[in-house]
Amino acid sequence: MSLDVHNTKELLMVLNETAIFLIKTFKNGIQVKDDFDAIFAKLTEDQEFKALIMKAYEGIGTIPAEINDASFIEKIELATLEIKALRAIVNAIMTK
Repeated sequence: MSLDVHNTKELLMVLNETAIFLIKTFKNGIQVKDDFDAIFAKLTEDQEFKALIMKAYEGIGTIPAEINDASFIEKIELATLEIKALRAIVNAIMTK
């Protein structure tokens, strides 16, 4: 039976969203109190982000098996997901 790469995708989405958030937060340098407050608020108040984290965490144990069992098409799907995320990350870096 072939495994799906669903949990891998969820983890990648969390990592990408976290990267974009941190880039935007630290864009103008690090202000310890303000940045800590923003990170804390993101982790405690952003319900959508919390749900993403929980979904990724629940399936994290299956990721090595998913990657091991991934078909060529699933690997392309993962690469495509990351290419789209890379665009968003570059936009976050370039946006003032």
